Amino acid sequence: MKMRYLMLAIILFTGFSFAQQYPLVTLQDINFIHDSLNPSVWPDSPLTGDTVRVQGQVLVSPLVNAQTDRRIILSAGTRWACYIQAHDVAEWSGLMILQNDTTTQGTLFDLADTTGTYEFTGVVTPYGQATELVLITAPQPIEISFIEQHAKRSDPIPLTIDSCYLPDGSFNYNLRKYLGMYVIFTSDEQHPLITSDLVTGTGSSAGGFNINDLNGHKIQMYPQSNYFKTAPARTIRPYYIPPPAGSQLTYVRGLLQAYQNVWEIVPMYPEDLGNILVSPPSIANVRRSSSVVSPNDDVTVTATIKGLQGATVTGAKLFKRINGGSLDSLEMTKGTGADSLVY
Repeated sequence: MKMRYLMLAIILFTGFSFAQQYPLVTLQDINFIHDSLNPSVWPDSPLTGDTVRVQGQVLVSPLVNAQTDRRIILSAGTRWACYIQAHDVAEWSGLMILQNDTTTQGTLFDLADTTGTYEFTGVVTPYGQATELVLITAPQPIEISFIEQHAKRSDPIPLTIDSCYLPDGSFNYNLRKYLGMYVIFTSDEQHPLITSDLVTGTGSSAGGFNINDLNGHKIQMYPQSNYFKTAPARTIRPYYIPPPAGSQLTYVRGLLQAYQNVWEIVPMYPEDLGNILVSPPSIANVRRSSSVVSPNDDVTVTATIKGLQGATVTGAKLFKRINGGSLDSLEMTKGTGADSLVY
């Protein structure tokens, strides 16, 4: 019996020793990009390729429940993944943690629980515009270490859709300080959250959609969480119905991500997507006065627009873009009498 405990102690000490040979760094050490590095060109992490130890609070766990429901939450191929950030919500502290398989148990990564702070050991690895820490699984897996349990996730950082753009309308690279962190967009009179471009089908992005304001700005809701995927073979919530195009949401919160210089929001759990504040109207009988037109010909566009669930339509706009230029809009004139639903 004494020999068994001695062997167990040796194994645990060996795993601890493997981890201790790597430097303990902060999330800011991994993520921070100094102005001298020209942040607008999106340089990689200064620690790219280094094997390090880092501590952070888990925002979303790798599995629904490590004991009772081992379905994966975040889609990352046949890999386990989670996101962490500093519990004090310090800037430059978001990071994806990735294990390159779902079979290596020695890391204990599958036991990482939402809101807990852990220490992870891995290689700093760029992926697109993101930075990941790929856990060490060979020649010997290095266990994650539990540090502290918190009552809840830290409150999300409030953002607006227009803050995702620079004054000239281009991609705001300055938001990189919040990349991979927990943020929230909340609807108000100046900043409505109106959905469009719902992705359907069976692909990995099915269930995603755009979220727009009234000034031509948008972010993409990317369904990396399997709670928000709609393809039958991918979802872990088959009864979920995404908001139809034209819905106004109360809020959306989740991970701030960037893909090809477009900002994305990745809700993690069902409660991260708010209720529908206003349902979209029914739009039918869209017509143009002439089906074939020549350059500079005037046309008239009409549509029958009716509010649903007791809603009243007070106005309508026709959005247009010329030769791929900036988005513009025209107010549509409301009909009267029998044509009161026609614009």
